[in-house]
Amino acid sequence: MKKIFYILFSLFFLGEVSCNSSSSGETKKTKAEVGEGKAKIRIAYPKIKNINLSFNYTGTIEPSKEVRISPEIMGKIKKITVKEGDSVKKGELLILFDTRLSGLQREQALAAVESARVQVENLERELKRLEPLLASGAISQGEFDKVKAGYDSAVAGLNQAKAAVNLSGYQIKVSRIIAPFDGIVARKMVNEGEVVAPGALGPYGMLTLMDIKEVIVKAGVGEKEIGFIKKGMKATVEVDAYPDEKFEGVVDNISPSVDPMNKNFPVEIRIPNPEFKLKTGMFARVKILVESRENALVIPESAIIEEKSGKIVFVVDSGEVAKKINVKTGIEEEGFVEITEGEITPQSRIITEGNFGLKEGARVLVIE
Repeated sequence: MKKIFYILFSLFFLGEVSCNSSSSGETKKTKAEVGEGKAKIRIAYPKIKNINLSFNYTGTIEPSKEVRISPEIMGKIKKITVKEGDSVKKGELLILFDTRLSGLQREQALAAVESARVQVENLERELKRLEPLLASGAISQGEFDKVKAGYDSAVAGLNQAKAAVNLSGYQIKVSRIIAPFDGIVARKMVNEGEVVAPGALGPYGMLTLMDIKEVIVKAGVGEKEIGFIKKGMKATVEVDAYPDEKFEGVVDNISPSVDPMNKNFPVEIRIPNPEFKLKTGMFARVKILVESRENALVIPESAIIEEKSGKIVFVVDSGEVAKKINVKTGIEEEGFVEITEGEITPQSRIITEGNFGLKEGARVLVIE
């Protein structure tokens, strides 16, 4: 038994020694690879492409036109021809007031005009008859002036009666509420049979009419960027409701004064909306195209390193060592940076990974 035990123990010990020797060899091999002193890096080649300078903002969609329609006269609503969501054309009837009272007032005013006209004509003839009598001394100046005063009063009465006719006519005219422009009825606050008066509905009015064939996105631009923004610049808008679509528009208005609440300058972007996809109140992401550069030399943004003396890029030279190049950059877009100055060509092997902490002249190993 003892012999068997010693034999098994010896075999186990020899196996352990063998395993440790193998493991030690692998460690030496790894250290040898590291000991080569090469920094592992990834590279990319510069590209020639069109690049754009854009600024991004957020905003809210508003209608290009909006009006809250209120009555000009007090009256009873006889008919409402539209409902919320209806599209209407300019000049289309929206609300009709009961005009019976205005009609009676107009008839009364017309009768008063006729009566006053007859009185004026009679007194005018009387004055013409009295003028020669006054000249001959047959009547006194006082008698003449008395008739003249009556004539002047009759003329004033005629003018007043004509004004009453015009007023009643205007009341009848404004009893027909018509659409001031093509649009959509966004809100209706009244019903048929209600009696409404000017101002009674506050800021809401009877109807809210909006034009959203075009919409406005209002965004706030900071002081550092407002100098770049010009009227007519192209812009794109995205909304969550249509994540795969971009809506094209232009900068339509730039406020000359800052908003005291957020210290930004209000900028309006006008966007065609023929299918009415964009709705009032939607949250929008806005990108304003400030500058476009064609055939620009660009490299990945990760290749740029900021130093106290400026920006640098590491490239791999023919000897497989790192070379530092001073550069100046231009437009940045979607992970790419334009190179405006520096010894960079489309054939340059730009170090994009492993470049931080890298030293000039360091040996490098390009990995896939």
